[in-house]
Amino acid sequence: MSKSVTGNIQKKQTKAGVRYYPYINAKIGDKNKPEYLGCSFTTKKEALRKLSEEITLRNSQPDNMEHSGNVLFSDWVARWLEDKAAQNKIKTTSLKSYRETAKTHVIPYFADKKLKLSAVGWSEIEK
Repeated sequence: MSKSVTGNIQKKQTKAGVRYYPYINAKIGDKNKPEYLGCSFTTKKEALRKLSEEITLRNSQPDNMEHSGNVLFSDWVARWLEDKAAQNKIKTTSLKSYRETAKTHVIPYFADKKLKLSAVGWSEIEK
């Protein structure tokens, strides 16, 4: 499956004034998945710069693991945490908590089962 990442900027009027919100449109196969980048800007130029950086980063990565059915779920969890940490997507305290939970519970459980990402659904995660 090929990866094509694009994005857009949404302009919104807030009580504090106009804000610009960057969104990524990650197209995987035939599906578009908009993703808010978790930040807003007072100028469109700043929002476009952030969007451009994110698109460049995502398009420069090798085939995205999160959409590969051959990846073990335990490997995907570890990679997801590191990707989010590298992108400063998660607060330091939250990241520390997520890593500890993943290391102690999630990764060992799914590594033992050797379940692939494509085989894991909500029922498995809720266990």
